[in-house]
Amino acid sequence: MHSTIDAINRRLYGVVGFSSTCYSANMKKLFLRTGWLLMTTLALYLFAITWIYFSFRPDVNFLLTKQDIVHFLPWRIAFYLHIAGAMFALAVGPFNFLTGLQSKYKKLHRILGYIYVVGILILGGPAGFFMSFYATGGMGAKIAFMILSILWVTTTWLAIKRIIQKDVKGHWAWMIRSYALTFSAVTLRLWTPILSLGLNFTEVQTLAMVPWLAWIPNLLVAEILIRKRYKIPKTKHQISNG
Repeated sequence: MHSTIDAINRRLYGVVGFSSTCYSANMKKLFLRTGWLLMTTLALYLFAITWIYFSFRPDVNFLLTKQDIVHFLPWRIAFYLHIAGAMFALAVGPFNFLTGLQSKYKKLHRILGYIYVVGILILGGPAGFFMSFYATGGMGAKIAFMILSILWVTTTWLAIKRIIQKDVKGHWAWMIRSYALTFSAVTLRLWTPILSLGLNFTEVQTLAMVPWLAWIPNLLVAEILIRKRYKIPKTKHQISNG
């Protein structure tokens, strides 16, 4: 059987000893690289179009939906702090996952890491938590954004704590979780037309669901990636109940 597979692989790839395991590994790399490229493209696109807010006009895009509060100075300050921190974290985050950058350009990796951390812990996270009290979509939406802000700060802080402790794997895992939450800025904007236009949900339903859908699926994907990367075994309790 293996000789037949090798013969086929030699014809297809021109490589002697190219096994199905090698093919699977290459497909996994292709999948991850394609995913990274798509993620980075969407992140940089959102980064680019967000600059319009720094015209400081009160009638731009999202601000048009917040005319009842846009002139409330504390909210307005929190808004600009939030988007400034979030947009830079969103833009630099993907590049810190490049293993080549981590090994060959450690200083650049640290600089991008500092930008990411400051963007979340000092600017985006606290400001986002304040803004969550004024979120549109009812109490459920407010709670969703509150939890998102708390988890965003917490996962980022735990990533810092792990690297201080020289726990590289732990640092990597928490950074994946952190960026999954950062990427909610993108997925929030993807889910809105999917629900309202694609699935014909009402505006009220969409506003209630999107604050949760923006980050919960992201975290689930992050956990799958982490467990696949480190092949986390089941605990005895999980095995006995499985």
